[in-house]
Amino acid sequence: PKTRTPKKDTDCIIFNFSSKALDHINLNSIVRDTRVQSFLPNNIIPFCPLKVYYKYDLPLGRRICNYSNFLKNLDSSQIRSILDGSCSCTNSPFLYPPRGHVLT
Repeated sequence: PKTRTPKKDTDCIIFNFSSKALDHINLNSIVRDTRVQSFLPNNIIPFCPLKVYYKYDLPLGRRICNYSNFLKNLDSSQIRSILDGSCSCTNSPFLYPPRGHVLT
């Protein structure tokens, strides 16, 4: 029987996942379609069918609400001031009553 050599990690194609529309397009089935593969350059054919992988961008919330720089620059006196200080959470329409604060 003819044995197939294991494929390398290079037999994949990576797309940036930027929209849920990519789910609806179903790129995996397009890349595996032999009719589509016939349009590929000859040096890529041995690597077919290509595996489709997605690279995800940082979520918008992590880009906007990144507190890491703020937290890294705090010293112990600033932390104590924040913990001991009063807040205006009780006046907020977003108050979480069980905790008495706005939770983010």
